Amino acid sequence: MEKNYITSREMRALETNAEYFGVSRLQLMENAGRNVAQEIAARFNTEKKIAVFCGLGGNGGDGFVATRHLSTMGFKVTVILAGKAEEISDSAAQKNWLAIQHLKQGITIHEVRDSTQIPEVNADIIVDALLGTGTKGKLRPPIMQFVQKINAPTLFEWLWTFQLELMLTRVKF
Repeated sequence: MEKNYITSREMRALETNAEYFGVSRLQLMENAGRNVAQEIAARFNTEKKIAVFCGLGGNGGDGFVATRHLSTMGFKVTVILAGKAEEISDSAAQKNWLAIQHLKQGITIHEVRDSTQIPEVNADIIVDALLGTGTKGKLRPPIMQFVQKINAPTLFEWLWTFQLELMLTRVKF
């Protein structure tokens, strides 16, 4: 049977090997986020509103990069960060978080410190940059509530959802 996906373990090994061969995590993050932004721009016009739900790790950093590119393309983007900015755990993600702070025009940012602060989101396109290959165990607040909000059929029915991890790991060997 042909395998059409990369497991979390394989993805971590690929990232480690990329670093060994001189491709930094910052470069990997830039490529991931830029490609998501280019895919959205290829499918939709800039009048579509975009919400990017970001976690505190590397996947969130991919979302920050996508936000930066989408904003410079003319899209209105809302970033919803699942936690406090000072808790961003990945150094490359921290750099990309700082980069979007300078692009306030076209970007609205919400830091959600607990699940009661998740804002109402009015978006046509959702980018799920919450969790990546390091995810283990049951979802905890506020991530659990973010996922419920993204998956709520009445809230985001008929919307396009781009999940970074799935889009970026569907690679055929």
